[in-house]
Amino acid sequence: MSFILKGSKLRGAYSLVRLKSPKQWLLIKTHAKK
Repeated sequence: MSFILKGSKLRGAYSLVRLKSPKQWLLIKTHAKK
């Protein structure tokens, strides 16, 4: 259960970064895929 909560927290952080700077979000997205 704890890792699921961590996942949602990360997703929240990603959405914040996405709103702040789309370019940075793209970098994170590509790194997450690897």
